[in-house]
Amino acid sequence: PIPYIDAPAQTHLAALRDDLGPLLRGPGLPIQTGPDRALLWTFAGGRINHTLKYGLALQLDAKIVADNFRIKVEGSDVVAEALPGLIDNMGRQAFWEDPETQEKLLAGLPNYRLSKFQPALPERFAAEMVGRYLLDFEGTVRILGGFPELTCHTRKTG
Repeated sequence: PIPYIDAPAQTHLAALRDDLGPLLRGPGLPIQTGPDRALLWTFAGGRINHTLKYGLALQLDAKIVADNFRIKVEGSDVVAEALPGLIDNMGRQAFWEDPETQEKLLAGLPNYRLSKFQPALPERFAAEMVGRYLLDFEGTVRILGGFPELTCHTRKTG
């Protein structure tokens, strides 16, 4: 128990611990699966989770949403058995350094305006600026390398 939170918060925290605790204590990357949906719990932050989001988008035809804690993958093509291989692929620096991967990633990034000088840049360099702001390839490889195994520990959700 955490002494400085009230009873309703304590109850909510206990429910989260009951729900996610066994999954997070598993040996591999924690993934919850459900009908046409998977949640990859990384707790890695926005830049790494967005990197994973865009990397998965290159490999899957699915709706993918990232936040600071997880990546949600939705669609009929979501197959929990395929995710470990896709994630293993993204855990290699060579995946991110591949020119074709880089070109597709930069083409798929949102058109954020980060600088007043950005419109003066060639399109490729403007996209690269956004990519450096949103994505973290080295951190992603480091995080994925931190799991003792990449066979994803799955738990069905309702």
